[in-house]
Amino acid sequence: MSGKPWWRDTPWRMVQTNLREIDMRDINADEYVRQLVDFGANVCMINAAGIISSYPTQLEYHYQSEYLTGDSLMQIVERCHENNIKVIGRMDFSKVRYPLYEKYPHWAYMGTNGDIVNYNGDVHVCFNSEYQQNYALSIMEEAVNLLNLDGIFLNMGGYNSFYDYSGNIYGDCTCENCKRRFREMLGEELPAEASKHMPEKYEQFKRETLWEYEARVYRSLKKIKPNICLANFTGQNDGFVRNEAGTYFRDNRANWCYEAGELTKLAHSYPGMLPSITSVDFIDISTRLFSVSEHQQKLRMAQNLAAGGSLDYYLIGRLDNHEDQSGFRPLSEMYHYLRRHESEYTGMTSDAEILLLKPSGHFFSSGGTLNDYYGWYKILAQHHLLFDAKHLSEHSRVDWSRYRVAILPDCTGLDDAVFQSARSFVENGGTLICSGGAFSTKEEWMGIQEVKRTENALRSCYFKKGGDESDGLENRELLYLTGLYVYADYMEKTKKQMHFIPPHPFGPPERCYYAEVTDYPAVATTRHGAGHVVYLPWHPARLYQEHGHYPMGEWLYSLLQPYVRKVQDTLPPMIELTVHGNQHGDTLVHVVNHTGFFNGAYHAPLELPHLDVKVYLDKAPASAVSLTLGAPCPFEVKKDHILLHLEKVALFDAIILQYQKPNLP
Repeated sequence: MSGKPWWRDTPWRMVQTNLREIDMRDINADEYVRQLVDFGANVCMINAAGIISSYPTQLEYHYQSEYLTGDSLMQIVERCHENNIKVIGRMDFSKVRYPLYEKYPHWAYMGTNGDIVNYNGDVHVCFNSEYQQNYALSIMEEAVNLLNLDGIFLNMGGYNSFYDYSGNIYGDCTCENCKRRFREMLGEELPAEASKHMPEKYEQFKRETLWEYEARVYRSLKKIKPNICLANFTGQNDGFVRNEAGTYFRDNRANWCYEAGELTKLAHSYPGMLPSITSVDFIDISTRLFSVSEHQQKLRMAQNLAAGGSLDYYLIGRLDNHEDQSGFRPLSEMYHYLRRHESEYTGMTSDAEILLLKPSGHFFSSGGTLNDYYGWYKILAQHHLLFDAKHLSEHSRVDWSRYRVAILPDCTGLDDAVFQSARSFVENGGTLICSGGAFSTKEEWMGIQEVKRTENALRSCYFKKGGDESDGLENRELLYLTGLYVYADYMEKTKKQMHFIPPHPFGPPERCYYAEVTDYPAVATTRHGAGHVVYLPWHPARLYQEHGHYPMGEWLYSLLQPYVRKVQDTLPPMIELTVHGNQHGDTLVHVVNHTGFFNGAYHAPLELPHLDVKVYLDKAPASAVSLTLGAPCPFEVKKDHILLHLEKVALFDAIILQYQKPNLP
C-alpha cells in the first residue's frame, strides 16, 4: 500500500444511516448524498450485507432484500465518491433470516438450555459455525468488490449471540461447532456453562478464536483492497475503533455525562486506530425513533473533539425520512466547525500527565469496583487534571513513561504482567495510586508486609484524622467507609495516614458511638525505587461515584496534589479541560461546559464569562486564538505556565496556541 491510509491521523465527520429494509424501497441517491453534504459529513456508514443483503447478491446463503426498488447501493456509493464522501459498509453476521436457518440448522447458536434464539424471524448464529467462519468472509469479499466500499464495520461480531434485543440472556453457546473447536484447541470437553465452570480456559478459547478470525479477515480484505478501513480490528493496529455513546433503560450509567469523552480516551488504548465514538440518536433500543436531547448529543461531540477523536452520529433510517430531526441543525454546526478546523485537529497527541486504567467489565454493568474507576474519572475531570484513560487489558501497549501518575482502581485479581508494568513504572520514578485488592502474598514494593483478611460488606466505619495530618477534609475529623476494607500489616518504611474505626452500633441514637480506634490506615505510602506507591485498602472513589459527597472527592484530590502539577484553580467543576499537541507543533486547549447537565437531564449550557485557564508549557506561545469565536485570546506568561483569559464559553471553546516559527532561508 503506497502512501498514508486515507483515515490515518485525520478526524472524520461520519453519519451512520442505519437503514431499515423499507428505506431501500424509495431511496434516492442524489438526495441521500445532498443531505450528507449539507450536514457536513465526509464519511457515511450504510447497511450493506449480513442479515439482509441491500444489493443484488450472487450468493445463495445471503438473504436478498425484497425492497430494492429505489436507487441501488452501487449508485449511492458512486454519488458519495463523486462528492468526496467515503463509505463504510455496515454488516452483521450474528443472525440469519429463518428460511436460511431452516436450510442450515447447524449454523445456529444454541443456548445453555439447548434451544436456538429466534427473534422476530432472525435466528442467532454461532461464531464458530460455517456461516460466520467462511460464508461471512465470502459475503464481505463480494460486497467490497461489487460496491467499491472504503471500509467495513462488523456489528455484533464475535461471541455476542448470548443476548437478544429485549435483554434476555441465554448463556454460553453449546452447539456442536463450539464443542468441536474447543476440543481441538484445548483437548477438553466444553461444559454447558463454560464461563462459570472453566472461566480462564473459556476466555482463552474466545480470545484465540477471535484473534485468528480477525487476522484471517484482515488479510483477505486487504488483499482485495489494501486501503480499506476496518473497524475494531485492534490486533492489527490499523483502522478505526467504533463504540457508542448512548442511553439504555436497563443501564444505570444512562446519564454518565462523560461517556463520549471517556470512550474516545479509551479508544486511544490501541495505537494506530482512529477513535470514532458515535452519538446514538435514540434514547433506547426499544424506542429507536425518539431522539435524545440535542444538547446531550452536542455535548458528546464536544467531548469527542476535546479527547482527540472524530465526529460520528448514528440514527435509524435516512436523514430525509427521519421523524425526529431535532438534533440535525445543532449537530450539523459541530460538523461544519470541524470541517473549517480540520487541520488544527489533525495528528492530536495528549499532554496528559496522569494515566487512569479501566478494569474489565461487561458493557451493561457499572457496578462493583468499576464504580471505583468511574469515581476517579469524575474526580480528575472535575479538578481539571490532565489524564488519559486506557483499558487495563491493553497495559502492555501503554507507554507508561509518558506519565507522572498511574491510577489503578481496584487491585483484585490482577495478573503478574500488570504488576510488573506497574512496578517498573514506580521504580523509574512514577507514582502509582491503587485501591482495594486481595493479595495472597506480601507485596513489599507496595509497602504491604502481610494481608490478614478482607471484608466486603462493612457498615458504620470511619477513618479518624491523626493530629499532624493536613488534607482536604477542612473541619472534619472523620471520613466514612462502607463496603470493602483490606486489613494488612505494612513495611516499617511505609507512611500510614488516618486510623480505621471498625464497625460499631448506629442505632438507636443513644448507642451511636465508637469505642475503638485502630492503627489500620486509610492510606499507606511507600517509597520504591525512584517513585512512590500510594495504596488505599478500600474504595473511596467508588463511594464518591455512588454518593457524590464533596468531602470524599476533595480528600482524594488532596492525595493527588503532591504528585501532579496543579493545572487550574479558577475553573468551576462543571468545566472539563484537555490539552493536546497537533501535527503543526501547536497546542490545542479545550474547555467543555457541562453546566447544561442537571438532575439527570440535558439542557442548553449556561454561557460562562471571563474564565481563566492555567496551562503548563515548556515555552511561551507567540499567539493564542479562540477557534469558536475566531478571535485572539488574551494571555499572560507566568513563571512556569501561561494564563489564558477566555472571554466566554458556551458549549465549549478551543484555543490554538502557536509558537514562533523559524524563518526559512
